[in-house]
Amino acid sequence: MDGIHSSVGVLVYDKLPLVHGGLHTSAFVPPLLAAFYLALGGLYLAADGWFLEGSDAATESAFRRCNLGTMCLSFGAVAATLALSSGLYAADVSPDQISLALMGCAALNYLVFDGTKQGLALGLLCALVCPASELMLMHILQLWHYPEATILTEIPHSGMLAWVPWCYFAYTPAVAQLSRYLRKTA
Repeated sequence: MDGIHSSVGVLVYDKLPLVHGGLHTSAFVPPLLAAFYLALGGLYLAADGWFLEGSDAATESAFRRCNLGTMCLSFGAVAATLALSSGLYAADVSPDQISLALMGCAALNYLVFDGTKQGLALGLLCALVCPASELMLMHILQLWHYPEATILTEIPHSGMLAWVPWCYFAYTPAVAQLSRYLRKTA
C-alpha cells in the first residue's frame, strides 16, 4: 500500500529507492511498516485483553465480528482511503478538503471495523505519534520527503502534508482486525 502515495508524488524516497513499474518505495519501508504493525498489533492485543477481562461489550462484539473476510475488507478500506487521498492530491484539491474527506474515511473505518474505546485511543495515538516519527526519520536520516509539505516546513529536511495523520488513523482498524484475527486463530 506504500506505493499508492508515492505513485503520484505525495512523497519521494531519497535513500535506497526501489522502483518497479509504477511502484516507488524504499528498502527501508518494509521493515518500518513491519515494526509499525507489530507495535500497534501488540498494543491492540494488550488493550483488548484488558477490556475483555472487564467484559467490555464493544470489545466482545469486535471479536465476534472479526474473521478473515472482515480483516481483508478492512485492509481494502485502507487501500481505498490511500487511493482517495492520492487521487485528490493529484487533482490539486486543497489540503483542507483532503483532510475533511480523509477524516470522514478514518471515522467510517473506525466505526465499521473497530468501534472500541481502545481502538479510538490507539487511532488518535497513531495520528500523533506516527507523523512525529516520520518527521524524525526525515530530519535525522533523510529517508524520504514530501515535496509539497504544508506543515512543519521550518524543520530542515522535514515537513509533511496536513492530512497524513488521518491516513495513520485509517490504518488502525485494519491492524486491529489483523491482531484480533491472529488471536482468534492462534
